[in-house]
Amino acid sequence: TGAYESFIVPVSMLPGAGFTGAAAGVNLARDIEQGWLDHLLVSPAPRWVLLAGTVLAASARALIPASFVLAIALALAAAWPGLDGLAVTFFMVAAMAAVAACWGSFLALRFKSQSAAPLMQAGMMALILTTTAYAPLALLQGWLQDIARVNPVTQVVEAARQGFVGSVTWAETWPGLLALAGLLAVLGTLALREMRRTGR
Repeated sequence: TGAYESFIVPVSMLPGAGFTGAAAGVNLARDIEQGWLDHLLVSPAPRWVLLAGTVLAASARALIPASFVLAIALALAAAWPGLDGLAVTFFMVAAMAAVAACWGSFLALRFKSQSAAPLMQAGMMALILTTTAYAPLALLQGWLQDIARVNPVTQVVEAARQGFVGSVTWAETWPGLLALAGLLAVLGTLALREMRRTGR
């Protein structure tokens, strides 16, 4: 693309998704500290439903800051990604928020304290920023290029970006979907395991 605004806009949305997911973890830790989660655990709802509510709420909330970022980016002359590009970008943002919510929930249930909040936030920021966030892979140097190459979130960033820097293709989309599925499977399993252990 000829405009850096177009290149950077999807990456500007993803940290918002990461922080939204981390906030879900902080809120869960607060509920644990205040005893509210204990009330939910004695309800007939399965543990996975309680966790899914937290994760899905974070996914929905992440679309609000993403919409503001998009509006500002378009006002600053970022390229219009097209409806297909917009759909892919917003899906990646919502799914990344779900990943972050699983991470945050895992830490909240493991430590049962809001003091784990910095780890929730820092973990997501490190995962997002050690990608092709600010420059293409070929322009990265040394260890950052090596990490970006193996970081699964690089595929998410590239999938979210494609409508802003070119056309949307399945070849650029499926690696991002696969990376998200893997992250959700791993972190969701860890969070659910901690949820099942809680209160026993």
